[in-house]
Formats: sequence, C-alpha cells, structure tokens
Amino acid sequence: MTTAQSGLTNLIQFAIDRFQAGDAEAAKSACEQVISQDPGQPVALNLLAVLARNSKQWGKAEEIARFGLEKNPQSAQLANTLGLVLLDRRKLQDAEEQFQRANVLKPNRPDYLSNLGLTLQHQGRWEEALETFSMALDVDANFMPARSARASVASDLAQFDTATADVNFALKNGPKTPDLLNSMAKLALCQGDLDAAYKAYDAVVSMTNGMADAHVNRGLIRLLQGRVSEGWDDYRMRRRRRWGRPSERYSQVPLWQGESLSGKSILVWCEQGLGEAILCASRINDLADQADTVVLECDPRLVNLFQRSLPGVMVVPEQEQPHPDIVEASPTLQVPIVELLAQGYQASLERIRASGYLKADPMKSAAIKEKYAGTANASLLVGLAWGSPNAATAREKGIPVKCWAPILDTPSVTFVNLQYGESRSAMADSASKSGATLLDDLTIDLGGAVSSQADQIAALDLVITVSNTTAHISGALGQETWVLVPPIGPGSMWYWFTDRGDSPWYGSVELLRRQMNGDDSFMVDVSTKLKDWVSQKT
Repeated sequence: MTTAQSGLTNLIQFAIDRFQAGDAEAAKSACEQVISQDPGQPVALNLLAVLARNSKQWGKAEEIARFGLEKNPQSAQLANTLGLVLLDRRKLQDAEEQFQRANVLKPNRPDYLSNLGLTLQHQGRWEEALETFSMALDVDANFMPARSARASVASDLAQFDTATADVNFALKNGPKTPDLLNSMAKLALCQGDLDAAYKAYDAVVSMTNGMADAHVNRGLIRLLQGRVSEGWDDYRMRRRRRWGRPSERYSQVPLWQGESLSGKSILVWCEQGLGEAILCASRINDLADQADTVVLECDPRLVNLFQRSLPGVMVVPEQEQPHPDIVEASPTLQVPIVELLAQGYQASLERIRASGYLKADPMKSAAIKEKYAGTANASLLVGLAWGSPNAATAREKGIPVKCWAPILDTPSVTFVNLQYGESRSAMADSASKSGATLLDDLTIDLGGAVSSQADQIAALDLVITVSNTTAHISGALGQETWVLVPPIGPGSMWYWFTDRGDSPWYGSVELLRRQMNGDDSFMVDVSTKLKDWVSQKT
C-alpha cells in the first residue's frame, strides 16, 4: 500500500469514527477530503449520502448516492443507502428496485431484507412484506428492526398471534425502541384496545423528545375516542409529520387562534383530501357570519360545488402561486380548514347536523333521476361505492367486490355505480352474474368536478359506501347514506369515532361498523338491512 493510499484509508476510518461519535461536521469534512483525492471512493460517498439524509437534505443525498453507484455499480451499501433516501422521498418503486439490487449484490443481509420489506409495506403489499421480514429473521432472529416491522404488518393482516409473539420476543431480547413501541401501539389499536395504544404512543413521545409523528399518533387515538379537546393539540403537529411542513400556507399572514373576526378578512385553505375538505366546510358559514371577507382556497375539483353551496364565501382554486383574488382580498388571518373542526366543535354540531350544507343543482338532479327512471327496472335508486383507491389505507377501507354479492341480490332496486378511480368497472361482472341492474353513467366524470357527482348523488334514494369521498359528498348533501366504516386499525378515520352509529357531522348518515376479517358476514347483515329498507319504501 502506498503512502497516499494509507493516508486515505486512515482518513476514511477517521470519518467513520467521527460519524459514530455523532460529530457530523468532522465526518463530513473528512469525507470531502477523501473525495477531493479519490472522487469515486465508495465508503466516503456513502457516508456523505447518509449525512445528507440525516440532515433531511434528501435531494442532495439522492444525488450523492446515485453518483456513487455510477462509479461503483457493485456497491450493495450505496444501493441500500439510495433505497433509504428514495423511501424517504416516497419514491417507492425506485426504492424497491435499489433494495432488490442490494440484496442481489450482498445476499442474506437482514438489514437489506428488512428495508425491502418496509418498502413493500409502504406499497400496501403486506403479504410480501411479511414474507420478506420473515426472511430477514431467518438470517438473524435477533434483528429487532425486522421483528418490530413484522409485528406491525402482522397486525395489518390481523395475524395477532404472530404480532404478539414478535412484540414479546422483542421486549424480552432487546431494548424498547420507538419502532417497537409503535408496533405495540398498532397491535393494541387493531385489537380495539385504544387505551393501550395511547399508552404506547405516549411512550414514543417521551422517547423521541416530541417527534411530530409520535404526537400525531397519540392525538389520533384521543380523537378516535371522541375526546377532541384532549387530542387536538397533538393533532396540530400533523403538518410537521414526516415532511416538516409549516403550519402556515402563507408565512406573512398570522394564524387565526379563535379571536373575533369582526372587521377582518380570513383565508381558509385545504390541506388534506377532498373528503376532509368537504367535512370541514361544514363550518365555513360560521366564519362568513363573523368576518367581513372569507376566502376559501381549495382543490379545483371542489370550486364549483363550494361556490354554489357557500354564497357568502369567495372560493378560489389552489395553485402554485397565490390566486389573484387572494392577493386582492389581502387576508389579515389564515387558518387550515381542518382547524375549523376544533374551533367551536360542540357549539356547531347541532346546526351542522340539521340539514345538508352542500347544494346540488336541482334541475340537473331531476334530469338525472328522470334519465335513470327511463332505463331502470325498479323505482328505487341505490348508489354503491366499494373502494377508496387514492387512500394510503385503501386496503383497509375498501371491501372486496365478491363480498357485495348479497347486496346485489336485493330485488326492487336499481343500483348506480358511484365508484371512482381504477376500480370503477370492477362491480360490472358481479352485477351481471347476479342479474342486478348496475347503471354506470359515463356522462358523470367521477374523477373530475365534484359538483357533477353531487348532482348524481342527490338524484338517488340511498347511498351505500365505504369511507371515502363519496361518503362525505352524500352526507354533506343531506342524502340518506350508510357508511361502511373500516375496522378499528390503520384504516380508521378519527371523525367517524369508534362507538356510535350516527355521525356528529352529517345528520343523514348512519355508520355501519365492520370487524376485522368479517366482511363476508358483515355484508350479509347489510343486505338484510337493505331488504328491510326496500320493504318500507315499496
């Protein structure tokens, strides 16, 4: 070994030692010195990428790791690091490719296998993830990240014996880490023990010095329990969760804290999905009664519906640059729309539930009803939606098409397809086999402006839907609606709570609660309920 090579080796080891000692600046400086002499040095490039990732410079970390792999295509370590960065950036398929690459280059590494499992888990491929975590544990039964992760996935799959065994093994053989506590909390949540889940998330908050994810998870448990005032402060950290986003959309405008709005203008902006925006819009009219000007910034698909439903509000589409109407209104305060649920939670509920606050176009709805009557075999029109395809928890929220057979077997009903997304056509075969009439009105763009969906829903007699945007549109219109609420677990939406058959937000909504792994029998019960409903209507 030459003197120069020996010097680089020593410098690389120094960088590693400094990194392990927590001295990121010294480690970075040493790596940069190595790269200045050997631009493709894989260990130094990998460490630089790790340092950038740790400081949440994900773009820089990805650039360094990709450069390192170009120079060192056989480096499993760089492939693994790039996979982790891509996982951070939610580039899940690219991350999977890199972890697969790392596992080919260096087989039987439990950490590489575990990282691959995490990527599969994030893609909703739970069975594959469970198998991959099991492979990691076959290599090293004491690799606790895989043990905790498998417990989490097993809970998703309602394999509670496996999840419990993994949690107990980890508690006995390793330290209580945030990952383990999170898995304990998920297991408790999926088993319906919300107090135990809260206790585990509370421990994560203490252990991680108040990490936003831990606060949000803890808050969501209280919200699910209906203890809104107790959980909301934790839930307020939701915008800092993972992405570290600020609480304000417009940094120069103060956040509204509930003070008087007399003589003021306020900007309300949407931050979550279409359904949540519709849910929270129930309180917009309260603001319009108080403030001089209310500007509502929302997804363009909601603009027409909100404009006709909220006449005292200036509704503008969300876009990259502030809409000119926002600039002209010069709001003195701002508030994310979800915050409106906490402001005046109790005082508003009865008025909100009294009637629908979204408005369909009565002429268009009447025309739709007349059109359907001309093609239907029965007078009762029942809308169906069986999936929430755009949700991260689509698997938990959706109900497999095969389970809807008893519903489709209901006589004296014409069913109307309200399902949006890729699964729109999934029910057609089942309906055909059962002899049911399922109208799929292709003139209604179920992925476009929500106003047209609202007009269609208002033409129906009943809507049966899983927890998705359709449920919120229907409930906010005041349409009779049965929401098939997912089992308590990762797919739980806090605003349905856990222990009531009605909704505090929508007076026309009835909540029918599913049980883990019980959709077949549940849908038989719903079909019986539907037949009773039909007999009362005919």
